[in-house]
Amino acid sequence: MIQREKINNNVGGVVWSSIPQVTEIKNSNYEVTIKVPAHRDEAKVVFSRTAWPGYHVIGGQAKLAQPLRGYLTQIKVPASQKEQTITLQFEPPLFKASVGLISFSVMLILFWSVGRGVTLLKRK
Repeated sequence: MIQREKINNNVGGVVWSSIPQVTEIKNSNYEVTIKVPAHRDEAKVVFSRTAWPGYHVIGGQAKLAQPLRGYLTQIKVPASQKEQTITLQFEPPLFKASVGLISFSVMLILFWSVGRGVTLLKRK
């Protein structure tokens, strides 16, 4: 069994970029926000996050690229004259649908319980 001796809070951050001075602004379990300086050519930024389905990019015109080595999450950032703030965010596939189904199930159980209680009270 492999276990970390010391927990590093920056797990999942930037590990490599094709342009210098990419800075990490925020890093949490579900998102990483970076600041990318102005650059002339398309840039790539690699994160130490496994490329699971559910990642999407917010900000700039950056897009997800093919995972580096088949497993590291990578984004492409087009050339820009301005500094950009980009967020890589993870949301599990079908998360919103499952929250909706759970809410529907809870409401259905509540309505059934209330309806059943009302019918039992009417019988007495």
